Amino acid sequence: MQDTTINIYSDEANHLHDPRQGNFMVIGSVWCNKDEVIKLSDAIRKVKEYHGLPRSAEVKWTKISKSNSKFYEDLVKLFFKTDDLNFRAIVVPKDKLDNDLYEQTDDDFYYKAQYLMIANIVTNHNPNRFHVYIDYKDNWSHYRSKKLEGYLSKKGDFSDCKFQAQPVRSHESELIQLADILIGATSYRSNQYDIASEDKPKRKLVELIEQLAMQRLSQSSPRTSEKVNVFMLWEPK
Repeated sequence: MQDTTINIYSDEANHLHDPRQGNFMVIGSVWCNKDEVIKLSDAIRKVKEYHGLPRSAEVKWTKISKSNSKFYEDLVKLFFKTDDLNFRAIVVPKDKLDNDLYEQTDDDFYYKAQYLMIANIVTNHNPNRFHVYIDYKDNWSHYRSKKLEGYLSKKGDFSDCKFQAQPVRSHESELIQLADILIGATSYRSNQYDIASEDKPKRKLVELIEQLAMQRLSQSSPRTSEKVNVFMLWEPK
């Protein structure tokens, strides 16, 4: 087994119990080798500077507008031209989940979805250490990260792997911010994408991502896809 550490920066879009946000929830992550984090974070900050933003500016999907669309396009292009950065997402149909049937809570399902996301990275790369960073929401995030760490450590097919999980505030991590943008685009494609939509900056960014990824964000990727890997728990029509 290769002696390396993979950092996984995880976030989610469209809460399970908020129908206003659409029918599909997305749990996703940007991941890379731990040794590349400083270099990759600085590269993102340089794109911010080039577009007149402070290096410390927090960027996210909900902030995309006509006035800053070129910045977000350049950020997406940076992601695709950087070999060390990868994206993985699980798209969940909220109306098809039945926690009662599977005798599970929303948190139980969250840990299972995180497992499905991370299992693909383990299978394709076979590293032995993972640091999982989840976007800090509230005080519950510390508890949730430790529960996730324990859940992953107990999975039989992860027996040779070591996991650490902790929350991180999005304004402190460029890679969490990048994950938010790619997750937001994946959610937008499944929930809100409309060729006639007046939200053209977001629609154009989705189209750019799909063009560079050479795939639709609302369709499952081949299992071995690395740069962009999407797993639809149910394929929308």
